[in-house]
Amino acid sequence: MFKKIFDFFGSVKEEGQKVVWARRQQVIAGGIMVFIASAIMAMFFLFVDQGFVWLFDLVFKA
Repeated sequence: MFKKIFDFFGSVKEEGQKVVWARRQQVIAGGIMVFIASAIMAMFFLFVDQGFVWLFDLVFKA
């Protein structure tokens, strides 16, 4: 039973060594792109939300 467990973890280690990891520069660039895209989407949804607030105020206060 323990032999199977050790074999499993040995194969996990071997597969982990085959992985091609991203370079630091690629990770930083990807993180910056995600941050910028998130900020743009947040501003977009802020404007959409404010538009709906304005629209509902216009419709329900009349």
